[in-house]
Amino acid sequence: MHANPVPLQNFAAFCTILITGVQSLNRWLCHTAICVLQFQGAVCIFILACGWVWAGYMRSREVQRLQALNLQHISSRLAASHGVSSQKAPCPAPPAAAADNSKACLPGVTVVLPIQGYRSHSLLNWQSQLSMQYAGPVEYIFVTQSAADPAIAVLQKMISCEHEAARTQVLISGASSSCSQKIHSLQRGILEASWDSKYVLCLDDDIQLHPGFLQMSVDKMEQDPAAFMLTGYPFDIPDPGAGVLSYAALVYHLPLLIAFSVSQNTSFVWGGCMLFPAAHMVNDTYGIMQAWSDGGYSDDLIVAAKCAEHCLKILCPSGASFPQRLEAHYSWRQYWNYLRRQLYVMDTYATTSNKRINHSLMLIHSYLSWAVILPATTAFLRLILWLAELILLPSQKIWDGPGTSWDWLRIFGAQGCHAGMVSSILFWLGTASAVLALCWMTGVMLALFKELSPGDSSPPQHDCFSWFKLWLGFYLTNAVLPCCMLYTYLNPWVEWGGIWYAKSKGKVRRLHRRVYGSQRQTLRG
Repeated sequence: MHANPVPLQNFAAFCTILITGVQSLNRWLCHTAICVLQFQGAVCIFILACGWVWAGYMRSREVQRLQALNLQHISSRLAASHGVSSQKAPCPAPPAAAADNSKACLPGVTVVLPIQGYRSHSLLNWQSQLSMQYAGPVEYIFVTQSAADPAIAVLQKMISCEHEAARTQVLISGASSSCSQKIHSLQRGILEASWDSKYVLCLDDDIQLHPGFLQMSVDKMEQDPAAFMLTGYPFDIPDPGAGVLSYAALVYHLPLLIAFSVSQNTSFVWGGCMLFPAAHMVNDTYGIMQAWSDGGYSDDLIVAAKCAEHCLKILCPSGASFPQRLEAHYSWRQYWNYLRRQLYVMDTYATTSNKRINHSLMLIHSYLSWAVILPATTAFLRLILWLAELILLPSQKIWDGPGTSWDWLRIFGAQGCHAGMVSSILFWLGTASAVLALCWMTGVMLALFKELSPGDSSPPQHDCFSWFKLWLGFYLTNAVLPCCMLYTYLNPWVEWGGIWYAKSKGKVRRLHRRVYGSQRQTLRG
């Protein structure tokens, strides 16, 4: 008896239909618009890779400088110990009065830290901020909205344990009515700064500082009288086992890091680290405090706009880089709100020129996001089709008889579609270069943190990053960013720290506040 050929014929027909569909999709991917899109995506991702390489190169120079200084310090200590051992008696220590005079000669600094709530890494961050090594007088002002803030009890206990009460105070700023709560807290802290402080350092409470950061920053400002301010930028560190949405929040800062790495001077400002001359801020020489009060939402964009308006110089040394540890788990609501808050600032502005710049950045950011994601989608689809055709073609050879041709150009959809083939290969080469560039830059940043904080008992490690989750988060963030941008532009409301802000004509005009407990309060500016 012969086997029934009908099932075999049906399977052959099914395979033929599948491979015809795969080839049709391949021909669709050979459309000129798709090829142009993939060429454009390859260019964009190559540029991104070059930016990360440059950012890593600038930080690697700082790592080499710090290593050379450490070697010099070790050599000088060895020489000093050799000199002391060859003498009969050691030299007497300098008198305490001389040390006090040296400290008095250095400019005083007031550190202002707005705080709200207590998170998993808050204690570590506050300890690093209070442990900065500075040879001059320094005071810390922690500013919170309400005495009911749960951070106050933890902070006061830490201050008493660290014996920092003499130079640390906790200030209750009250609720803001015409600007963001952070700006309101910054203003209160700046105005409460000691009269003999030459500089005021405004910090976010969610970054971990290096011991020598304050000394380095003041030295940079003192060495350059033309500089108005100094800023830095964070590098996000995920917790072990962090989810995809945590990585999606992490990758938002990665392209922006390039802008703070071009040179030691910049036109950008990050609100988490701003060192100002205290007199210029208290006297409001350049109108920053007034712009903050007048419906200000984004402290750093307003400062950058005023610096551009008055041609003020902004320093951004490579050593002003900080680890910012992210929470391990983000819900979709937390991630969406985080992304909205980052994009909300682009529709706030202090001047007409500031409005044009911010809205241009909105369009450029949205365009570049999809300029990378759309070709990534088509290139990934083409890769899937190649694999499908490789799987299906042998079945065609078996069931179609000896006349079936092994046409490899046809398998990869390259027959008559050389542009599509080349554009896909270029895009994947660009993606590979971006992966390698980001891995290398990450290693350099972690090496820099190790040099800046040699006594850190738990420095961030390279293996705490999940690169699969990171690139999945990169795809997710850039895929939803233009949609989130449009929604944020059309929706005037956003929530930040339990407060709902409404913008109108680039300024915060209405606040809906949730006070600790169940009380609610609505304020209009």
